[in-house]
Order: sequence, then structure tokens, then C-alpha cells
Amino acid sequence: KAKESNADIIVFAAVRFMAETAKILSPDKTVLDPNPNGGCSLADGITAEDVIRLRKEFPGYTFVCYINTTAEVKARCDVCVTSSNVNSIIEQIPNDKIFFLPDRLMGENVIDHLKSKGIKKDIQLWDGTCYVHEEYTPESIDQVRKNFEGVEILVHPECEPSVVDKADFVGSTSQMLNRVRESDSDTFFLVTECGLTGILQSEFPDKTFSGSCTLCKYMKSNSLEDILRVLENPDPENTITLAPEVQASALKCVERMFDFSQ
Repeated sequence: KAKESNADIIVFAAVRFMAETAKILSPDKTVLDPNPNGGCSLADGITAEDVIRLRKEFPGYTFVCYINTTAEVKARCDVCVTSSNVNSIIEQIPNDKIFFLPDRLMGENVIDHLKSKGIKKDIQLWDGTCYVHEEYTPESIDQVRKNFEGVEILVHPECEPSVVDKADFVGSTSQMLNRVRESDSDTFFLVTECGLTGILQSEFPDKTFSGSCTLCKYMKSNSLEDILRVLENPDPENTITLAPEVQASALKCVERMFDFSQ
């Protein structure tokens, strides 16, 4: 959406790496990040220096980074992926040697997916996790099924493989949204951050969204007051700036994702 927008100024009320990605795609636009605490346990868990070192340790590997990474990390990787296309893109990469970062749990789920399709690849993983999704356990899924008969359980691929194995559907946030919209089920349990459940409760007031959810403290640090502030009088740290060489290299990484997704 940021790439397609005709606006000169983009306010990205989410977390820092998302605002950086908008700047990667729209270098001539002013991109503002209103979030005073816009971190991410995944993006903050690996640096460009880590990737430089890893590339020396794993020569000949294609470096695949999850979208939840900084612009500097994307600039050091070969191709970027999202939770909705990670399986498809890693399947398509002609190299059988893959280093996937930073989400270890998503990487383990990719490995399981490839095995289920009889695809053999050497996939190495960085040991990062999303602090929200790693909290879910298979026992919590069992308890929800026990308490809510006929519940349909939707799981994000940032969760443990043991949790993914118990899901009725596994997908990204947008894929979960579409699943609920298309499903005939009346009761759902969404194993992801709370924001999605709130959106669906508003859209489908007659459906039941059971169980508890986990808040992302970083996403929930956004406020209307901060959005207004950055529009009227942004601080220097609110404006996303990227070194030209970082933007150019990161753009190649993101554009390769678009190439694989065509």
C-alpha cells in the first residue's frame, strides 16, 4: 500500500521495521513512525553484523529474511518473505542451502512443511522468536477444544510446531481474516496477537471468538495522540531515514520476494 500511495507523507502506526519497509519501497516519500516503543523481539534480535558473520560461516547459502527485520538486515540478505509466502518462496529458491532468519519457530514450521511435500533442503536457522507467539502451548489448544465444542482453531506460523500441528488452519494475519470470512464455523480461537480478534469481533458480532489472546506491547504503544503529534511537529527520530546504499540493497531483497510471488 505504501508503494502504491500517491501521498507525499506516510504515517506508519505500527512498529519500526514496518515503517522502514515502507521507506525501502518509497524512498522519495516522507515516512513517519509515531510509535515511541516500536520495537519487535524478532527484528531487534539480529543485526546486520550478525548476518555478515553468518554469511562467512555459511558460504553458498541463500539468506532468506522474514519481513520482521530491520532495513540493515534486509540489505544483507538475498530475499525477504512474509508469513503468507514463506513456504512458497523457499520451495521455489533453486538453492538447496537456505539460511532462514530471524524466526526459529517459523523456520521449524517451514522445515516440517517441506518434509510433508518430500522436498529436501538444508535449512539453517537463527534462534529468534516472537515473544507473543512463543507463549502459546499445545496444552492451551487442548484446553480450548475441551471448553468450546466445535471451535475452529487458527494458528499463526510464528508459533511452536507442536501448536501448529493442532491447528485447523495455519496462516498469516490476512489469511486468518479471509478464513473467518469464508468459514461456516460459528466459534473460533485465533492463536495470534489480540488486534486481529478485535477486528473480527467488530466485523462478525454474531460469531464467538473464544479463549484469551496475547497483546503485543510494541504494537499497542501506538496512540492517536502520537499520530497527531508527528503530523504537526515530528521529532527527528520519528522520521525514517535510510542510507542510500542500505535502501538500495534492501529494495533488491524485497523485490526478489515480489519476483517469486508473481
